[in-house]
Amino acid sequence: MTTGLSILYSFPVLVSLLLPNLTICNASEPWNLTIWCSRTPHPRICESRVQHIFPHDISLEHFEQATMILAIQEAVNATKIIWQNVYNLKTEREKTRWKSCSNHIDAAIHDLATAISAGSDDGRQDPLNKALTSVAECYKESVRGKIKENHLEVISSHLYKLVENAIAVNNSTITSSMEVERNLSGKQENGYAQIKVVVAKDGSGDFKTIKAALDTAQRRADGRFLIHLKKGTYNEYVVIPSHLNDITMIGDGIGKTIITGNKHSGHNGIDTYTSATFAVEASGFIAQGITFRNTAGSHGGQAVALRSHSDHSAFYKCSFEGYQDTLFLFPGRHFFRDCDIYGSMDMICGDSTAVFQNCNIFLRKHTGDDVVITAQKRSERDGSSGFVIQNSRVVLTEELRPLGGVRVFLGRPWGKFSRTVFMKTYLEGISRQGWRDMKQNRDGNLVYYAEFENTGPGADTSGRIKWRGVRVIDEKEASEFTVGRFLHGSSWLPATGIPYDSDL
Repeated sequence: MTTGLSILYSFPVLVSLLLPNLTICNASEPWNLTIWCSRTPHPRICESRVQHIFPHDISLEHFEQATMILAIQEAVNATKIIWQNVYNLKTEREKTRWKSCSNHIDAAIHDLATAISAGSDDGRQDPLNKALTSVAECYKESVRGKIKENHLEVISSHLYKLVENAIAVNNSTITSSMEVERNLSGKQENGYAQIKVVVAKDGSGDFKTIKAALDTAQRRADGRFLIHLKKGTYNEYVVIPSHLNDITMIGDGIGKTIITGNKHSGHNGIDTYTSATFAVEASGFIAQGITFRNTAGSHGGQAVALRSHSDHSAFYKCSFEGYQDTLFLFPGRHFFRDCDIYGSMDMICGDSTAVFQNCNIFLRKHTGDDVVITAQKRSERDGSSGFVIQNSRVVLTEELRPLGGVRVFLGRPWGKFSRTVFMKTYLEGISRQGWRDMKQNRDGNLVYYAEFENTGPGADTSGRIKWRGVRVIDEKEASEFTVGRFLHGSSWLPATGIPYDSDL
């Protein structure tokens, strides 16, 4: 008998042992199920499933264990589907994939059971993370096997979400977040509503993780929410969701407060979008004194350090470290001041409106022949997006010296009407051509690539105008790209407290 089938028989016994413990435990004050589920990455599936076990208010202890039991329940359902269908498959290759998927789910069930029996929240994290990895492997097999019609892909997707929910709530920060939230609600700072919390890896703050601080931010009153990230390396993948506006994160400085990850495109179903270490989808985000890092390396392909969908986002004295697609900027207005940006290929990319002032752009060695700074993606002639790099420095890192056969370009057109301007910036190592085309967009005549009063050994424009779409602009035309005009109103910048140059 297979391991998967034996688990089917033992699962009812496991649940019967656990459910009585759930009904008698009453160590914490009950909260409405909707409130608890709002703390999870997937609140809809959380609420719909948990209410079958606890239809009314629920305590934290009940909720934590319920999320794990639901994940086991879903895993067993997936195992049933596999063994009900595997012998009807036509080829041995398909059967092998299904059986491989079953083995991954068996491992997940074992780890979920281990997590439930753990005596503390900290003891649950490792087996829960292992279970999530196993489910991800099953999902890959289901996609490869093209077995959507048998619902295994849907089941494994639901299972992945349930395990993610269990990981999110079974940690030592959930309980403390309730207390902090109650204590800080309505606190006033600087004359307006602002809640301030401290995140510290060493436990000296209100929370140990950024995720826990953001959970509290979701239930704040109106006003800006300030998070102080004390020095330390935070191995977290952070998303600021679209409804969580007006978040400020202040670190202890570049290289001191570090948020890091290593996801990259092409690994475990990850694409460029989902590779981001830190993602901002809400408006009004401000960051200061933080290093955002993706350590996938020069061989990792697209590996984003920061992805931003935000409007009116501002970054001050921050560092963004990666190789390909370091900064992935979506529609919205973004401002970067006194920042360091490391990369090699398309290191600043996307269809956004962004201004970079007094920034250092450090060029790294790439696995290919070319190094390209920007890949702006304006796709409509009347689109308002574009990049402006002003009063900044473009320099080679030691790993790129000497250049040898490597060519360095200011940009290439990801979008047909790509627009990028370098002005009053020190340029080092730039090839005489300056700009290049892109495989999927070779019509360079429609782009707007401009340079104005740049300096340094890479600022010679004598070879630029021979390439399509490039122009050397005068002061009148350059004034179109100052902060106030190009960002379509910079009235929001003074409120950030970040210095900026409004003129040339």
